[in-house]
Amino acid sequence: MLFFAQISLFREWYTTVKSQNHPGSTGVNDYPDALIPFADPYDDAAKPVGAPFNLTVGRNQPGWLDIYVEPEAMPGDYQGLLVVLAGSDTLARLTVKLKVWNFTLPTTSHLQAFADLFRTYCAEIEKHFVEKNCPLQSTFVYTIDEPKANDFPTIQRYADAVHAGSKKLQFMLTYPVTDALKPYVDLWAIFAGHYYPPQVQREQKAGKRAWFYQAYAEPFIGLEVLDTYGLAFRR
Repeated sequence: MLFFAQISLFREWYTTVKSQNHPGSTGVNDYPDALIPFADPYDDAAKPVGAPFNLTVGRNQPGWLDIYVEPEAMPGDYQGLLVVLAGSDTLARLTVKLKVWNFTLPTTSHLQAFADLFRTYCAEIEKHFVEKNCPLQSTFVYTIDEPKANDFPTIQRYADAVHAGSKKLQFMLTYPVTDALKPYVDLWAIFAGHYYPPQVQREQKAGKRAWFYQAYAEPFIGLEVLDTYGLAFRR
C-alpha cells in the first residue's frame, strides 16, 4: 500500500537551567526544549540548520522524526528505512514502522492554552532597567489605544498582569478618567477635549499621573502642524 507523507527531521536542543528559582523546579540541569529542523523549512534550497552536528562523548543527542499522514491515506501498516550517517560512514540502518488508523483527526485544535508571558515580560523589563540604572519613574506600559467600552475587561487583565509582574512600571491608558478603570490605571493620557481638571486633580491627589494630548479637533484642542492659526490653546 502507498500513501503520501511529509517527513521532517529535527535535532533536540537542550537548554541549561542554572538555578532552582521557582516552586516545582526539578533542579539545575539540561532540559530538552526546542526542536531544530535539519533543514530550513522556509528555504526552497532546504539550507542545513540543525544537521549535520557533532556528538559529545558520554552524552545522548536525540533526534525527532515527524511524519504527516494525509487524510486520504489508506489505513494499514507501513514501514521505511532510516539510515544514520557520520560523514560517508553508515552507523546504523533502522526500520521505521507506522500504523495508520481508520479515522481522521479534526483539522481544528480545541486545546485551550495560557502562557503568562506578559507578566514575565514586565518583570524582565523592570529588572533590565534597574540593572542599567534607567529611570523607572518615567516608564509606562502602553497597550490599547483609545479603547472602547467593550475593551475594558481586556484592559483590566492587562493592568493586572503589569502590576503582578512589576510594582514600578506604570500602566498608561489613553482614555478619560473613568470609575471602572480607576483601580487599574496609573497614568492617564487624556484627549485634550476630554481633560476635565477637577476630575484629573482628584486622581493626582490619589497618587496617579495625568497627561493630555491634542489631535485634530480645532478650535478646542489645537493641531500638531504648522499650517494652522494656532490659537486653540489660548482659548
